[in-house]
Amino acid sequence: MLRTLALALLLVIVLPLVGLVVRPLDAERFFGPKPAANAGLRSLPDDVRARHDALFVADLHADPLLWSRNLLKRSTRGHLDIPRMIDGGLDLQLFMAVTDAPFDSSGEAIPRGFDQTGLLAALDHWPFRTWASPRERALYMAARLQGFAAGSKHRFQVITTRDQLAAYRQKRESGERSAAGVLGIEGAEPLEGSVGNLDSLFAAGYRVMGLAHYWDSAMSGSSSGVQKPGLTAEGRRAVGRMEQLGMTVDVAHASERATLDVLDMARRPILASHVGVRSICAHSRNLSDAVIDRIAANGGVIGIGFFPEVTCGRGLDAVVRSILYVRNRVGAEHVALGSGFDAPVDVPIDALGLAELTAALEGASIPSSEIRLIMGENVYRILMQNLPPAPGTGGA
Repeated sequence: MLRTLALALLLVIVLPLVGLVVRPLDAERFFGPKPAANAGLRSLPDDVRARHDALFVADLHADPLLWSRNLLKRSTRGHLDIPRMIDGGLDLQLFMAVTDAPFDSSGEAIPRGFDQTGLLAALDHWPFRTWASPRERALYMAARLQGFAAGSKHRFQVITTRDQLAAYRQKRESGERSAAGVLGIEGAEPLEGSVGNLDSLFAAGYRVMGLAHYWDSAMSGSSSGVQKPGLTAEGRRAVGRMEQLGMTVDVAHASERATLDVLDMARRPILASHVGVRSICAHSRNLSDAVIDRIAANGGVIGIGFFPEVTCGRGLDAVVRSILYVRNRVGAEHVALGSGFDAPVDVPIDALGLAELTAALEGASIPSSEIRLIMGENVYRILMQNLPPAPGTGGA
């Protein structure tokens, strides 16, 4: 017990204080993602590359805002930056703000404990206000992504309205290559227990939010929480307010009870941004057949993660197997990509390698019309349904 307390003091108090008088740690070097197994542009037949380049490609989960890397510059670290998005044909990325996480996220009944993201914020010299506040961390990460857009010389933009998304898509169809992002929050900790904080997060640019991460939250049970309850009364109010604002509910990491509660009340399509299929990979964070059916009936989209924790396999074959399962069960219009790029997980490809996934889907004899849906059209559809209109233009 004493050793545990001493370690906690070292991690939570002593190391951040040391960080004040030394240069930033660059936490990604120690805690960040490994390079993808097949990182980089690889040789593919010209016709496959051309078919991939003609697709509108979207991915529902990446975590680079947790790290200090400059996304305007090409890097050999992690899985994603803006140059790699453009060269890999990744048109639209959901950038998730991770604002709370345990030191050990491997269990399926994780009690609330020390939050490592506050420690990472301190070690990397984020503003002091972020060290103890998930809301401030979310606001800081949103400002970082907006800053990358401002400095990108029009190569990257942050999408906040359906009008912006439609205009970006039109520019993309004209042949102009750039990249875009949508801001999301992984779990409702930035609400800090109050639905009233949703409005400031929306104003900062967030358009997608989950209700729990690895721990049961004040809003919802987590799939890896101890109790795994359903939505709380405050969680129900959060879902209602999100739909009013034009924010999409993400049930990745939510408990099954909470997911079903969301589906019972949702008036708009929902996302499960980075999950797997429980019939293939029996993990509590993966979706049962009953939930897959309910999400499809809601008009929602299921993003298949690329990492072994949700696929129970390595390589693109495991990803394609899960995609095929959802497609065969409820139709190609309800499955999408949910890579998990830049999380501390193993993935078979980085953003430059997405053409390999297109080739793998073709190799599984999926028709080109369905590959278009899976690779990005489904994400485009749900965002066009849920995003708010431009201010002052009216619409619902």
